[in-house]
Amino acid sequence: MSPLKCRCEGLSGLDLVRCLAPPPGDYEVSLEAGRGRELIINSEGVYLRSVVSDDYLPFIRTADLRVSGEALRTLGFDLESLLCKAVKGLLNASQHGSQAASEKAAECTDLVNSVLESCAKQQVSTNV
Repeated sequence: MSPLKCRCEGLSGLDLVRCLAPPPGDYEVSLEAGRGRELIINSEGVYLRSVVSDDYLPFIRTADLRVSGEALRTLGFDLESLLCKAVKGLLNASQHGSQAASEKAAECTDLVNSVLESCAKQQVSTNV
């Protein structure tokens, strides 16, 4: 029986971040992006989520805007750190019962391990 081929092989940049990200929901990656805004990373894409509170029902509304690699750089995010956070989010989701995340982590074990190794090297170089 041949090993599973990772669906994320050959991708790079934002496409790789999205591909290795956890599914939407409880374990998607959420990063502070300014007042009332969060950067959300999940398998459906990378979004800037704005949270607006009102004095009337429904009290809190959210609006998601898909962002590009250019917009991420403008906001001060780099793709390497986003890739690290996406992979860690994928593993966290798989460890907490997400079937989709578990399947993707198993399918892409070599790629996930490679990314984690790169993240560890990046962490060491920034701590020096």
